[in-house]
Amino acid sequence: MSAPGLIVILPANLERNRQITYFEAVLDAIEPLDDLVNKVVHFASDFTVEITEWPQATR
Repeated sequence: MSAPGLIVILPANLERNRQITYFEAVLDAIEPLDDLVNKVVHFASDFTVEITEWPQATR
């Protein structure tokens, strides 16, 4: 099973202008990627970006 990808921006309780600034930074970070299928993008308030594989479900 594949997932379309997930972007997580922390912290979540931000003013609108800060949310926009962070989201623009995330878009800049993911723009060079071919796709985000089965990826998780973690973005922190210090502008660090970590892209990891989506964890596989365990049965």
